[in-house]
Amino acid sequence: MFETFRTELDEHHDRRERIIKASRDITALSKKMIFSLQRVRQLQAPAPPAVATEVSAYGAKISDLFSSLAPDLRDLNAWRYRAQIASGVQEHVEAVSFRHYLETQRLMPFDEARAQMAGGVVLTGGGLRARAV
Repeated sequence: MFETFRTELDEHHDRRERIIKASRDITALSKKMIFSLQRVRQLQAPAPPAVATEVSAYGAKISDLFSSLAPDLRDLNAWRYRAQIASGVQEHVEAVSFRHYLETQRLMPFDEARAQMAGGVVLTGGGLRARAV
């Protein structure tokens, strides 16, 4: 009987640690995106090629991290682990919103931000917080 509980707890802790690590990586990469975007000096124009290349590379890595988390954040687990992923989601929404603002000088609508988030998979866990950003 206790073997089943131990297995379930081990799976929970392993999943939680994977989510925490990925969230930290997403946060760090999102901050790097923001730092790169802060070098843009012209509004309402595409970013210079060097900056655009950096931002795209960070975005691809972030997308891979979100995709790797998708199985861990399905169904009820989205709510169970929302606190662990929320900071990564918030930072990424900030980076994507900043890029959008630099290019358009407008705030990004919520639906567009959701579309930027790996198909909206992760926003179900931290949607209210992400919407406030």
